[in-house]
Amino acid sequence: MKNAIRFFAGIVTGFCLLVSVAVNAQKEPMKFGKIDPEDFTMASYPGDTTAEAVVLGDYGMAELVYDQFDGFVIKYTQHFRAKIFKKSGYSWATHSLVLYNYGNIEQEVMTLKGRVYNMENGKMVESNLEKSMINDQPVDKKRTERKFTLPNVREGSIIEYELSIKSNLMEFPDWNFQYAIPARWSEYRVAYPEWFDFKKLQKGFLTFNTNESTIKPKSITFTEIERSGTYVTRSTASTSKIDYQESNFRFVVQDAPAFKEEPFMNSSSNYVSTIQFELAAFKPPYGMVKNYTKSWESINKELLDDEDFGLQLKRGGVLKDIAMAIKAANDKPEQQVAAAFVQIRNAMKWNGLNRIYVTESIRKAWDDKSGSSADINLTLVALLKEMGIDADPVIISTRSNGTIHPAQIMLGQFNYVIASVKIGDNIYLMDATEKTCSYNMLMPRCINGQGRVISESRPGWIDLNSTQRYEHTTVAQVALTSDGIMKGKIEHLYGNYAALDKRMTIKAKKDQDEYVRTIEDNYKGMQIQNYNMNDLDSLHKSFSENWEADIQDVVLSAGNLLTFTPLIYARWENNPFRLEERSFPVDFTYPRIYKDIITYDLPEGYTIDEKPADLLLALPDGKTRFTYRIAANGKSLQVMSTLNISKSTYSTEEYKLLKEFFGQMVQKQAEKIVLKKTT
Repeated sequence: MKNAIRFFAGIVTGFCLLVSVAVNAQKEPMKFGKIDPEDFTMASYPGDTTAEAVVLGDYGMAELVYDQFDGFVIKYTQHFRAKIFKKSGYSWATHSLVLYNYGNIEQEVMTLKGRVYNMENGKMVESNLEKSMINDQPVDKKRTERKFTLPNVREGSIIEYELSIKSNLMEFPDWNFQYAIPARWSEYRVAYPEWFDFKKLQKGFLTFNTNESTIKPKSITFTEIERSGTYVTRSTASTSKIDYQESNFRFVVQDAPAFKEEPFMNSSSNYVSTIQFELAAFKPPYGMVKNYTKSWESINKELLDDEDFGLQLKRGGVLKDIAMAIKAANDKPEQQVAAAFVQIRNAMKWNGLNRIYVTESIRKAWDDKSGSSADINLTLVALLKEMGIDADPVIISTRSNGTIHPAQIMLGQFNYVIASVKIGDNIYLMDATEKTCSYNMLMPRCINGQGRVISESRPGWIDLNSTQRYEHTTVAQVALTSDGIMKGKIEHLYGNYAALDKRMTIKAKKDQDEYVRTIEDNYKGMQIQNYNMNDLDSLHKSFSENWEADIQDVVLSAGNLLTFTPLIYARWENNPFRLEERSFPVDFTYPRIYKDIITYDLPEGYTIDEKPADLLLALPDGKTRFTYRIAANGKSLQVMSTLNISKSTYSTEEYKLLKEFFGQMVQKQAEKIVLKKTT
């Protein structure tokens, strides 16, 4: 894009450039180093007294201007200031930014300064950000992360930093008006000449306190120097001027509440109030209009031709011997695909980085046996292609990165790569980064709307929704003694995503003993004996674990009565949905089913005095259901609870019913059984 924008530069070659200043410039909301003394007296933020910190001000300015050496560039400044109330808020002293530098794209930090203010003996003491506190780390060949931490932060500190960036990447930085802490003031200004056309995109639920757009007259003055001969023997100067209109935008949000993470929600980035600008066209005063609204087809070609993406897939020769061995050992395409997946998954270790471009090359990643999501999954695609399998990469956005907006044609939305395979009419999506994931499942972080298949033959969108459920069944046989002690045999069966989740939990522990201790720590009063697990490493099967246990302190003994909650540890103790209204969907990631069957042998001489009534709940869809039954049979009783969450996502319109549904379920599961001694 830089070269195309330089088209305008061609008309002023040989000129000395002067740019007029804006008229009626709006006053900046704060100045670096000018701290309001009253902010030091604030012990908590009045709008949210529980907040760990508050953004006192966050001000950004992005201008598209003409530079006589670099052509059109974007100059971006940000000034951030916050007050820290609690130790948990110290993390607000650490910030980072990602800089692009590849090909003709250049982004340069022109200034970066920071300061921390503390009150000591009634005086304000300043601590400055030093160069030694700023670190650069490569993200990939195209990007570098600059990270810095402001010094001497403590409870009561006021922190601030100011930075400026010069960039010939014609993209204005996005601006968030809402944070994980409340914000007293957040402002963003954008300005660009009339020759540019930007699309403005807004998301979130906050209302702007200020939303202004104005047109300001500006001009560019050129001084031309005429020269004669090879060497300058004489020169004359003349000036010319181009008048133009500049579009100016100003957005302000005051007293923004903290964005609170809610249970079962997708990335907060989908819902935080944000403004974005996307370049649509360049209309120079002389010359042809240049349209910059990309198509997904052009992005497909761009990636296929990229040295760090598509061209790597043509260099799978390093995997030739492995491809031949897999094909020789497996006849059916499905078996070959599964074997290739296992080969890459078991051989390579994920370094935890989400990327769409390889770090260096798939040859280097394979030799090192480690790498990012792109290194591993592009290596998998290359191996499959080497085997003659119809395989392509799929670029996606992970759940933490936010949902893709297909109408917003921007490659920057994506941060991860998976593999796709077409066998007959079936499409398989695979992610080989996780050792406990089977070839026919995606990691939960990848289940996020749609991905884009990058392919010469079948480019397009593909759903990332899971066809498999989270399935957890608990079966227990419990003997209850007259002194309130329970002795039980407990079995858990985990299917699909529940199995994946449990395997990941177990693999993260040092050994089985440490894992068993974790169970005992999580379950009050439980002492485990004879723990066993089955099919931990058989990833295509369900996983099960069982143990014997003594359980204390869960039965209330009073006189001739024994009182207890029958589901013991299997119940939902709290309704996860607390808001009266929710502005964003409930996202369970995948459908879920929880089944609990507990049979109690009653102590001698006791009968059931009280028990919860049976209950059947169902949402209007008829598939989201909760059933609860207690069946008594002489000296035993059986409790059966089933929760079937039939779909991954519930809309905001369904929220109130879902909240009521869970509320009634939690209430029912909390009801007590009372046993009475009769003999």
